[in-house]
Amino acid sequence: MATSKGKRKRDGEAPRLPDDAWRRILGDLPADYPLHSVAMVSKQLLRIAREMEGAAQTDLGPLLSMTSVTFSASFLDWLHLCVCGRDDLDEGVQEAVAILAARSPGGLDVLRRSGATLSQELAAAAAEGGQVETLQWLRGRGCPFDESVCATAAEHGRIDALEWLRSQDPPVPFNRWTTHAAALKGRVDTLEWLASKGCPYDSWMLRGAAREGHLGVLKWGRSRGLHWHDDVIPMASAGGHLELIKWASSQGCPMDYRACREAAENGKLEVLNWLKENGCPAFPGEEPEE
Repeated sequence: MATSKGKRKRDGEAPRLPDDAWRRILGDLPADYPLHSVAMVSKQLLRIAREMEGAAQTDLGPLLSMTSVTFSASFLDWLHLCVCGRDDLDEGVQEAVAILAARSPGGLDVLRRSGATLSQELAAAAAEGGQVETLQWLRGRGCPFDESVCATAAEHGRIDALEWLRSQDPPVPFNRWTTHAAALKGRVDTLEWLASKGCPYDSWMLRGAAREGHLGVLKWGRSRGLHWHDDVIPMASAGGHLELIKWASSQGCPMDYRACREAAENGKLEVLNWLKENGCPAFPGEEPEE
């Protein structure tokens, strides 16, 4: 159907705008406007977005793979249709869609159709989302699984995924970094489960938990007989976690000049004042005040 203003390829399809018109439209967008979605619409818009001086990054692959979220099955279907079979997109986009599908509820069908290379990244994504059916599918097709898969499940509190991973023959391995991952996110229930299954844990995890302010993890570790790590109060000071510092100090956790340094460098004045009022040395070699 033709008109005086342009020729339509088929009924209902808008005429193609010239490049200059799109440059003007995109140029009026805010400087930080994400052009990823625009670049996916057509080859023309992808080319224009790439050419624009100072344009936002149009490499969708890293953005999708770093986004620790899940999407609906219908959105994943749409995304798969957008990228499937295209050779004009940046490298890694189709792999990133597969990772999203592995992580998301209802994404297994898209993952099957994606043709993605089976990798530990896919297994870790499924573990992150607690997608046991997807883990089963990947395992049945020879996808490699290593200790990072259990660590990812632990980090996100996916005990159901951990149960399945450890039930395999042989079990998917876990180690001290599995408990560290759970500790960094404050997942005491996951730590309890891991400890009950013989997963190792040590005082190093108290350090990371202190930096993130997870007092519950410190209490759990101490109840399990873990010794204090010398970095606990310095790390908590850097994060400004005063209540944790007070509790750790009351339980005999050592503190030295590094705690004051971390509090000062990170602008934690309330913590710094408390440390000084409670005898923490401010400089190397200075003795703690009684």
